[in-house]
Amino acid sequence: MNTKTQPFSDAPLARRMLEISPAAAAVIDPDGTILFVNEKLTELLGYTSEELVGRPSELFFPSGVNWFQEAQLARCVSQSDSNQRENEQSVVARDKNGHELHVTISVHQIANQRESPLLAHLVRGDQPSVDHDLLQSERLAAIAQMVSGLAHESRNALQRAVACLDLLELDLKNNPEQMILSQRIRDSLGDLIENYDEVRRYAEPITLKPQRVNLLHLCQVAFDEIAVEHDFFPHQLEFSRVSDRDVIAQLDREKMKQVFLAILENAIDAADEIARIEVACKRIRWQDNEAVKLTIHDHGHGFQCESLPKVFEPFYTTKQHGTGLGLAICRRIVEAHRGEIRAANHADGGGIIEMTLSVHPQPLSLPRQSPY
Repeated sequence: MNTKTQPFSDAPLARRMLEISPAAAAVIDPDGTILFVNEKLTELLGYTSEELVGRPSELFFPSGVNWFQEAQLARCVSQSDSNQRENEQSVVARDKNGHELHVTISVHQIANQRESPLLAHLVRGDQPSVDHDLLQSERLAAIAQMVSGLAHESRNALQRAVACLDLLELDLKNNPEQMILSQRIRDSLGDLIENYDEVRRYAEPITLKPQRVNLLHLCQVAFDEIAVEHDFFPHQLEFSRVSDRDVIAQLDREKMKQVFLAILENAIDAADEIARIEVACKRIRWQDNEAVKLTIHDHGHGFQCESLPKVFEPFYTTKQHGTGLGLAICRRIVEAHRGEIRAANHADGGGIIEMTLSVHPQPLSLPRQSPY
């Protein structure tokens, strides 16, 4: 295998992220050879992937693009404090029928190496959402680069680092200050591993194993799991009084626990100090079937108005940490159960997450694709 392509070929998660990109994407060698194209790009140009992969990029960039020069520019931009827009340019592309397309390309390096392949996103210039798509593409590029690096070099190294830290701490038992530093290292490694796992969970197919689940009990289990991870945990979870019949549904227990974990962690983060989270559940008729409507109210600072339409979008986040995939994963899981999930602000303050789930759903098994 050409070693120049390995940072991408050895990273199936990075490939998956590009496959579900909202923008047309291609991976191109610095010499101009096309290594990968996603479905959005084939739709834009009218080619099949087989007609493009392995061919020179002049096939759809007849005026030519100096990809080696673009590689140098992308590397310089990534290593500086420059505006990321400096590695964008407007060019004329040509589809399979010979029609000219005015596009904006945004170029990123897959890995920080001289001969690393390039990730190029293309957005049509006549689209009203060019800026939105480019911003989304840049976020996707950052995630893809992170996953590529972890998959190619670092995932096993992280696990080895944790094992070495375990051994090191045996010699630090009588040194409290050094143990504090060791714990900080462990926490940082844990954050890296969790980010990797979150991207993996988002990219992987969803296959459900339904069973009889008490939703309020499962919510409490998720809350307790969060609590045991903290030495100080003053937060409160309150349930409305309902009959057992109103909270039972046929669901995938582990997948729904993932949903509760993500929502409850966000609710705790939304609190100024002590979170008070109210959970209400009732039986309703929905789409001519029996269903359960579950509402989680966090009493925190609520959602920003401009954020509400975007909270379930992949990679969207207002936090300084995390991947922005938590609620996107929740939506995929709920929709796999043929349910609905929405976010809103409560009239009395705080945010609300509302889920509607059929009591006896006909589950969907979702492939690794994104519900954009």
